[in-house]
Amino acid sequence: MRLPLTALVSGLAFANGCVKQDAAMFIEGVLPLKAPACSVSNTDTVFQSSGTLDLLAAAGSGYTAFLKVRTNLPATFNNTDVSQDQTRSPNYPDYGPVDNNVVIFESAAIDMTIQSDVASLSAFKAAAEIAAKTDGVRFTCTAAECSTNPNDDAAAREVVPAAGTVFNIQTTLNSPQVVVTEVLSGNAATILLNTFTAAKEKGLIDDDGLLKAEEAQKLNLLALPGQKQRVQTNISLTGTTTGSGDLRPVTSYDFPFGIDVCIGCLRPTAEFCEQFDALVFEIEGNDAAAANVENCIDSQDIPTAFCGCARADGTHDGRIVTTDADVCRPEEP
Repeated sequence: MRLPLTALVSGLAFANGCVKQDAAMFIEGVLPLKAPACSVSNTDTVFQSSGTLDLLAAAGSGYTAFLKVRTNLPATFNNTDVSQDQTRSPNYPDYGPVDNNVVIFESAAIDMTIQSDVASLSAFKAAAEIAAKTDGVRFTCTAAECSTNPNDDAAAREVVPAAGTVFNIQTTLNSPQVVVTEVLSGNAATILLNTFTAAKEKGLIDDDGLLKAEEAQKLNLLALPGQKQRVQTNISLTGTTTGSGDLRPVTSYDFPFGIDVCIGCLRPTAEFCEQFDALVFEIEGNDAAAANVENCIDSQDIPTAFCGCARADGTHDGRIVTTDADVCRPEEP
């Protein structure tokens, strides 16, 4: 049985929904991984406006984000204070400085909203209601959107682990650091994949098990490699301050981040491409059409393979399956 989307991660010291948002902590943006080292830096100033996740390639993992986070909590000691204390009590044991305003982030709370056309949302809603019986996820749908948290209830959010520490030094404020978390969890990605697959099977597969190409292009149910669905997420980080055992929970304000989910748009499988009579072709760095392609996580942001049509000898003939499900099938006489 899969965990419900709203389930808390075991081992968290407190529930995110019980902590008020703290203006002293804020997410500035999502930093892109830089190839080939696949690294990020808290001094980077270029952010991602959105991301892309191939649900098929993710295989149970989610969308990992590197958040640039700043704090206005001042340092509770500086070198001058330490020097003065040592002068006043030169024989007092020096246990080292302790800063109560170092924040260790432990978790992130996420909710998601899907907006699409009425027909596609209707098919998605029907599949989601069936999936909710086993997955535990409940989307509340209107004519315009489906949301896991329509009433903006903090307790209804999914809580996932986060890792990172943010602090200021001496008298400096707004020091940035990088905090890592999944803004779309592996659990949520699996549920989305199963829901879209169920919706496709119910409405777009004929009695012979073949995809209805014309219907697939009308409904955005991720049945074709070129189809993407925007999932709007809201992210809130929660951590605790350190120092002398006087721990205080702090939570950042919500940060919105959109993720375009797809099935087979970044790294399709042979089985997926086969339904279009296509083969999987790797994108190579020396390919003139995709020169210098670098990717750090195969399932997100950058395509590393595609469904393509092949010649009789198995080589790529130049055609790529995007939104035309019949592109690789031979013409009828």
